[in-house]
Amino acid sequence: LFSPDGAELLSGAPDGSLHWLDIHKATTSGVLATLPEEASLISCGADGNLIAAMYSADRKTRVALLEVGSGRLIRTIQLNEDVNTDAMIFTTDGKQLIVGKHIVDVASGQSTRELPIADHITSILINNSNEAIISTDEYLSPVELAVSVWDTTTWELRRDLLPHRSVVVTALNRDGTRLAAMTDKHELFLIDAHTGQQFSHFRFEPDAASPSKVKAMAFTDDGNAIYEITEDGLVSSVSWSSGKRDSLFSVEESVLSARFSVDATEVVIPTYATRELTVWDLKSKKKIADLAGHDGSTETLVFSADGRRIFSGATDKTIRSWPTTIESQLRSIQSSVAPVRSVEFSLDGRWLATSG
Repeated sequence: LFSPDGAELLSGAPDGSLHWLDIHKATTSGVLATLPEEASLISCGADGNLIAAMYSADRKTRVALLEVGSGRLIRTIQLNEDVNTDAMIFTTDGKQLIVGKHIVDVASGQSTRELPIADHITSILINNSNEAIISTDEYLSPVELAVSVWDTTTWELRRDLLPHRSVVVTALNRDGTRLAAMTDKHELFLIDAHTGQQFSHFRFEPDAASPSKVKAMAFTDDGNAIYEITEDGLVSSVSWSSGKRDSLFSVEESVLSARFSVDATEVVIPTYATRELTVWDLKSKKKIADLAGHDGSTETLVFSADGRRIFSGATDKTIRSWPTTIESQLRSIQSSVAPVRSVEFSLDGRWLATSG
């Protein structure tokens, strides 16, 4: 039975209990689209209307542009090489798609330029000045563009932030002014994203027996610390001011990919043994959900810009859409009759009648 305002669903159980469900939070995952091959990367447009899913066919990179609401294929972008990238992102206005070092016009599906940077791109971020911050774990002498900042209108190089560094993962704070960059040497650089001024540089000594690479980072909502997760499943926080690293908890899984939520309150990790996505709450340090649906291992995932949905791509060649709000039950009460066979609201929604 729906409530008079349509926002809640009421169900009765054989034990006489009544449960209210928020219908906006009770949505389960669904297959958004099925691709010719498995997706290696997914990006969501800032307006939430488009998904870009990258896959490889005939040793060349293809990108499927999909409508979020229906999963309808709008067009397939074809690049003339197998692009070596771990990152793909829409520009803020949604008119361009950055696929590694390739810039693609979304309307036409045509590649418009190739940036003069190393082939393997590890991360791409967009700051609040609509500049693209592109990182690589290689650098080309004498260009030396390990972390480069580009104007997304003219594609002129604005700044080179970290010459002679191999950068594996980066993160921006919420207002796009602070950049954190982790290198393959376990160095963390904290940088002004606009001026390139280096605030701090911290060096962490890895475990000699098992040096574990950082797989994902995110700033806390207040910008005073950075969350990180390593490939051996350790979640830690690092102070922006002191560089002090505090271990928070371990997910007890090998981590090949992970995503922090937009508000940095949760982290989502694919579990390869069960093919589920596990959701961990960073405050309580507990697993709060197992998202099951894929018939293959999840290779890539991304949050929508508003943080309300997760999109994942797996070896089963499907793109799935998941709600980020896991808990849907609002409250429950015990009826005086059991089992409950019928329920009815009064017209003003203030009273509820039950019968057994």
